[in-house]
Amino acid sequence: MVRSVHGTTAPRSRGTERPHVHAAVRRGLAEAGAVLLTGPPGSGKSTILAALGEPGERVLRLSPAARDAEVPYATVTELLSALPADAVDALAPPRRSAVRELLRQEPDGGVDHLAVRLAVTELLSTGGRALLLLDNAVNVDAESADVLHYPRQHAPAGGVRLVAARRDADDVSVPGAAEITVPPMDLDEIAALLTGHGIPTRLTGRVFRACGGNPQLAVRLGGAIGGWGRGDAPLPIPETARRPIRAQLASLSASARQTLLHVALAERPTVALLARAGRPDAREDLAETTGAGLTSVHADGSVGVSSGAVGDTVREAAGSAELSAAHAALASVAD
Repeated sequence: MVRSVHGTTAPRSRGTERPHVHAAVRRGLAEAGAVLLTGPPGSGKSTILAALGEPGERVLRLSPAARDAEVPYATVTELLSALPADAVDALAPPRRSAVRELLRQEPDGGVDHLAVRLAVTELLSTGGRALLLLDNAVNVDAESADVLHYPRQHAPAGGVRLVAARRDADDVSVPGAAEITVPPMDLDEIAALLTGHGIPTRLTGRVFRACGGNPQLAVRLGGAIGGWGRGDAPLPIPETARRPIRAQLASLSASARQTLLHVALAERPTVALLARAGRPDAREDLAETTGAGLTSVHADGSVGVSSGAVGDTVREAAGSAELSAAHAALASVAD
């Protein structure tokens, strides 16, 4: 899907402002003309993209689906379909034909890749500056990725800018782009987010610990608080929050899932402790789980799950035999 907005930015919901991140993106665009925005699922990348753009700047946002990744020119075709027909008509014949072939308006005579590059560059360069936003950049097919990078290098300086968003584990690169990581929200930001969604903030501290600063998870947890009683009862983790975590777990290798279970069970997990507890490939496994946004590894070697909800879901997903074996392994190396 392509969303085209001319000279405006999407309104921000209360509590979603990330001024430091937005400032970093603006600096990256000013210095490099392109930004690669990285963060785990639910970290707010899409919300940040929606708020970008300057007055008078054409903003074109593409959100390719997973099925588009293997379809040549799928993302470029979506972009071209959102551009004015009269602009396509004004292209020189070779470029116009290349565009019309992709749009199925002319018989397919074999895609002229260079003509597509030049056509997209001309279309984006004409009529003022353009900002191209690529959400789910991992789903951009290889041919489209090449075409979409071309205008940055060949359009008039600053005429075409690009921001691409990816998850931590995605194999996506943008040549010459400033790389910016979306950090977890802090306690005050989570409080503002909950307030902005009409969610009582009396349990902000517990929501914050359970979500690990992940805004999407915070809202899902906050929405489940209605029936929660006071006292020491555990904060409920709704199915809407567990489901995406389970999907992330399913994407891991068996070894990484086992190491993650050890992390979720250990009182003070470290890389060294995990290795002693029968996880010799702990570093490789943690690189995988951290790339999926499920753990963090600190400079001192300490390890933690990214949120309380992740830890709870990991423990609940394990079978009794797995839990017993992991507990026994950790107990055997306890200090």
